[in-house]
Amino acid sequence: MRRVLPPVLAVLALLLVLSGCTTSTKIVTQGDATVMFKPQSKRTEQSVELNNRVTVILPPTDPTHVWQIAFHDTRFLPQLSAPTPSKEPGGGISIAFFASRPGTTRLRFVLVPVNAGREAIPTDAHDVVLTVR
Repeated sequence: MRRVLPPVLAVLALLLVLSGCTTSTKIVTQGDATVMFKPQSKRTEQSVELNNRVTVILPPTDPTHVWQIAFHDTRFLPQLSAPTPSKEPGGGISIAFFASRPGTTRLRFVLVPVNAGREAIPTDAHDVVLTVR
């Protein structure tokens, strides 16, 4: 008895690959929310609506330090943009997220020396607690 099933499956798989079987998910936001914090505060709490674009604005730093994300739950807040410096002089850095799931989540930002590596000791830290409704 001849088996035809494996060659048929191989041909079907090849057709799927060659046809460009890709999925592209475009995130459509339904509103905007901005979260700003000041250097003297260590924690910011804010409520945002579901499906909002949440822009976190970090305070400016000197050229020897950079803000990094130390904790980020991507189930609640997928990142939409890379850290982008402000176009205004003395402005901070903005990062955009998408409020994709209801609940409470936390972002932790740390200020570390440039090119310090994974074992860097933060010189400053800030928590952003977001409640997505």
